[in-house]
Amino acid sequence: STGVSTLEFARKYLFGPLGVTNLEWLVDPHGTPRGWGDLHLTPPDMIKLGLLFLNRGGWRGRQIVSPEWIDEATFGAGHSIPSWPPGEGYAYLWYYSPDLFHAAGRGGQRIDVYPEENLVVGLNAGSGFGDYYPITLEYLEDWVLGAIESDSPLPSNPGGVAELASKVSEAAASNEGPPQAVPPLPAIAQNISGQ
Repeated sequence: STGVSTLEFARKYLFGPLGVTNLEWLVDPHGTPRGWGDLHLTPPDMIKLGLLFLNRGGWRGRQIVSPEWIDEATFGAGHSIPSWPPGEGYAYLWYYSPDLFHAAGRGGQRIDVYPEENLVVGLNAGSGFGDYYPITLEYLEDWVLGAIESDSPLPSNPGGVAELASKVSEAAASNEGPPQAVPPLPAIAQNISGQ
């Protein structure tokens, strides 16, 4: 209905605005991306996709995907799975539970979005099937979430605050004045450029 392939459409309306250029989406023998998976992204681009969903379709002041669709894709259209605990399920390519939703790929590849913590985690694990899944979940629960949840507040540190303020002032002062010309590159730069 769009007159272009799924990948062309996604490049123009999704990946292009996000600045995602280094991607691979496997296709069937007719050249059509499957749509249900086999999208290869770098970890920074995984985070961009997670941030788009965390921000309910907004990206740098622009609405890329409607908030209603994001809600439906992550929690609203989900289907409960009888063997799973209540409140957990699967929506449009996103698994969800009460405090997060995530996209899961082969071998432990994951984009986890924690709305309450305003957090996105992207993981590239091994290339096996299934064996890596518990490891990545353990990593997320113990290391990442454990690092953002503290049992007590940080102690007061007036000396550290004063030192930080001093360094910020110092850095701001060093940027004052007219811009300086960039010195010419050494001759060897021409020889190694592009190598």
